[in-house]
Amino acid sequence: MSEGHTESWTFYRERVPAQFNRTWKAQQAAAAQDEAAARLLESMRTVKATIRVIVHGPDAEEVHNLDVADGCMRAGDASANTPFMTLIHDAASFTPIERESGDSILGFLGALAGMRQDMKLTSQRIQNLSMLDGSLLLELTGENAFSLTAHFGNGRLQSEPRCRLRIDSETYAELRSGALPPQDAFMSGRVEIEGDMQMAMQLAVAALSPD
Repeated sequence: MSEGHTESWTFYRERVPAQFNRTWKAQQAAAAQDEAAARLLESMRTVKATIRVIVHGPDAEEVHNLDVADGCMRAGDASANTPFMTLIHDAASFTPIERESGDSILGFLGALAGMRQDMKLTSQRIQNLSMLDGSLLLELTGENAFSLTAHFGNGRLQSEPRCRLRIDSETYAELRSGALPPQDAFMSGRVEIEGDMQMAMQLAVAALSPD
């Protein structure tokens, strides 16, 4: 690691791609034994996409472009594609995001979908997420509080989110573990929604789209 690189730099440039690629290798192993897994592997292989991460630091801004092609992820300064999703947070939110993500760039989507495992990135899922076309602010409250903006689609980044989701740490943990169904969390009010409620529901549906 070069002098001056931050923990978030190492996380997004090294650890996140490594975790994504471990998931790819695990899918390859499963595909050798199962036809459904082989079909999913082929769907993952056709993905050519970029996720951009912007970290606002006290003195500078980090930009990480995570390119996916042939099932693997590589990180760099430049992007190979127009990002279908841009994640934005400040430096203060990094440590709790790191703690909650499990090295998965898609961890927060998996939590909202009630998934217990890494979300697989497929062309259909990318298409569904891109159609959201706007920004959503996720606020986790409580012990591991953080704030994360997710912008979907190719449009210009918005100064104000279309939708704001506020979730306490206990609810978030139950969603991540699969103990709490997402629809129950939304309907019971354990996930607070401000702004465009339809976007929040569309996000959950997009994340839950079949692999």
